[in-house]
Amino acid sequence: MKKLIFSIALLCFGVAVLAQSPNLMSYQAIIRNASNQLIVNAPIGVRVSILQGSATGTVVFRETYNPNPTTNANGLLGLNIGSGLSIIGSFAQVNWSQGPYFVQVEADPNGGTNYTISSVSQLLSVPYALHAKTAEVPGLPGPQGPIGLTGPAGPQGPQGSFPSGTQPGEMNYWNGTTWATISPGNRGQSLIFCDGVPTWGGCLPQVTTSPITNVNSGLSPTTGGNVTSDGSSIVVARGVVYGISPNPTVTNFFTTNGTGTGSFTSVLSGLSPVTTYYVRAYATNGVGTSYGNEFDFTTINFMCGTTSIADIDGNTYNTVQIGNQCWTKSNLKVSKYRNGDNIPTGFSNSAWQNTTSGAYAIYNNDPVNDGLYGKLYNHYAVTDSRGLCPTGWHVPSDGEWITLENQLGGQSVAGGVLKSTAMQPTPGGWNSPNTGATNSSGFTALAGGLRNIYGAFGGIFNNGLWWSSSVASGSSAYSRTLNNNDSLIVSSTSGGRADGFSVRCVRD
Repeated sequence: MKKLIFSIALLCFGVAVLAQSPNLMSYQAIIRNASNQLIVNAPIGVRVSILQGSATGTVVFRETYNPNPTTNANGLLGLNIGSGLSIIGSFAQVNWSQGPYFVQVEADPNGGTNYTISSVSQLLSVPYALHAKTAEVPGLPGPQGPIGLTGPAGPQGPQGSFPSGTQPGEMNYWNGTTWATISPGNRGQSLIFCDGVPTWGGCLPQVTTSPITNVNSGLSPTTGGNVTSDGSSIVVARGVVYGISPNPTVTNFFTTNGTGTGSFTSVLSGLSPVTTYYVRAYATNGVGTSYGNEFDFTTINFMCGTTSIADIDGNTYNTVQIGNQCWTKSNLKVSKYRNGDNIPTGFSNSAWQNTTSGAYAIYNNDPVNDGLYGKLYNHYAVTDSRGLCPTGWHVPSDGEWITLENQLGGQSVAGGVLKSTAMQPTPGGWNSPNTGATNSSGFTALAGGLRNIYGAFGGIFNNGLWWSSSVASGSSAYSRTLNNNDSLIVSSTSGGRADGFSVRCVRD
């Protein structure tokens, strides 16, 4: 940095005398550039600092100026220290009796804040008016004087009083503003403290609301909550409430998601497109119902073939419009029912054969197959009342499969129209010859195989099998099969409901 002494030809100070103690110090300097030429009629960027103790001492005051001061036709720059924009300290509060003090002036000839010239000068004598101002500051206090005599006592203040009772056993408590009354409890009932209020028998539960997810995945957003305290009374119902007005209650739409404390997941249903909804969790015990914090969201305008959907695990599925039906474009991968309950898995061959409740498997227990083909569900999972497909979607009935087949030209050709054209060794591809495959429907059917009723896996690359929701008998259900050797779609009731097939979803 260049020293200001090489660029300033004249430096003078003076005190701005006002009707009271002054708070300004005048300053003038001749400004020259690096070629020793006068800088005339130009705004100069200036920063002034008062340093205490030495030329590199503590900055007790610093200011800049806006607008910048301007040199005159003779290169003279004039300003009042203490009149600028304070950066550090206050000029009026500098204690001039605690010197020595130094004035540092930094300048940017280009009018900016790149201060390339600088000078530090000691204030050898502080102007009297400034020094006299600080002389008004009192010195240290003297010693404690003797304690005077005690004065007379004041008048007696008013005494508080309880409100009159109306029945035996009433109690009163201070609510922070006034006395409030607690009615008598029942024999053997306990009085507990609930959020600042003594209460008979128990408190309301405490519950928080989970953020909304899957808002942009069709009309099935997911939320939930966490019951953190049951209030010393068992939580008999919990879930979320939602509606189109703020602060919804259980008189609006609501879900039911178990009992007790802990976290839970809720999937919302029955929503209208392009509508704002308000959601909050609730929990009910013997005392009453309490609500959690509120979230709001706006549903999208669902367009089949453009909008994707998501299941409760967060897996997303593209969609495809075929005739009047909207289908998912890939097989289901979800591991939970719609209400958040886990679908059992990991069965041995014998356990798989003998179960009569919902279950799923992954082909050869290989997660790569799960990613390519989705899960293989038995039919008991398909018909479970907790729901397998995302809210607003369902496993197609046998009649809905027939509608699809007819839309695509009938059973003899529909298989080829549904099949993916990918072939091995492409991941997910069919074995040769993949007869008739065009995928002109956009359905993109893959050969994910099955797990049969005995627990054995088979058919991958050669066969794709999908459940309908329709039961043919107590032990069998309608399904559809595609294979690599023809373009047929085959309707079947063979095997049993313990078979593990793929699942596609169709929009409600």
